Amino acid sequence: MTPAESSDQVRGRVLAGLAFVAALVATASVLLDRVTVASGEALGHVGFGFPMTWLVQDQSALSPPYPTDLSPASPWENPTSVAIGPLVVDALVAYVLLAGGWLISHPVLRHLRTSHGSH
Repeated sequence: MTPAESSDQVRGRVLAGLAFVAALVATASVLLDRVTVASGEALGHVGFGFPMTWLVQDQSALSPPYPTDLSPASPWENPTSVAIGPLVVDALVAYVLLAGGWLISHPVLRHLRTSHGSH
């Protein structure tokens, strides 16, 4: 932090950075999502996303044994739709968790740094 920067400016930059990271986390987390499908009919509407479903694929071209666990497949081969509202909610949940963690831990870490450095 330069002398010209206030703690409010630094906090604003950190929170903006956390918003970017939260968007990445929400987007990337769908790649780790797995859904169990019990029938061929369910393959036509397979939803991914956490905590809300925001990526839906038609994977009916597959013929796996049931029940089967599926993850997002190629959007080039499986018709895919994205619901922006639930994606934004997922990003907000990630942001609240990240920002809350930072806002709670930052003063504690600063206190530990200053108290440890004074000995």
